[in-house]
Amino acid sequence: MTDRIVIVSEVGWQGARELSIELSNRSVGATNLIKGRPEDDVIKMITRYKEIKNIFIVNKLFVMVLFIDILCYSIFSKRLFIFTTKEKTEKRLLMLGRIFKNIRLARLREAGGRFTVFDSNMNSLDYKEFLGIA
Repeated sequence: MTDRIVIVSEVGWQGARELSIELSNRSVGATNLIKGRPEDDVIKMITRYKEIKNIFIVNKLFVMVLFIDILCYSIFSKRLFIFTTKEKTEKRLLMLGRIFKNIRLARLREAGGRFTVFDSNMNSLDYKEFLGIA
């Protein structure tokens, strides 16, 4: 079992992309679960990094596929770090976090091309400390 990092991108993709690139530059892999399918030029821009795995999910199936993926990752991962971009999704995942104690949740916000990470109480977090990769 290994640690796994999942970035759930429902609203915008810039913050998720920036976090993924920073992790990739540290040789840390991340899986991006992306709602919908962006334009081909955007896909080329966000898929060219070695450590980043992007999974594009059809809008209508997003919630179901998200929970199946998170459930599987929870079972087969030592620790599961999840970054969400939407409060509603975070609340749903908190329910799974009560069952699977290996889930760690954080909120991802993007502004001005940069991202900020928050805990569930909206306190600012250093993503490196959160992941234990300082």
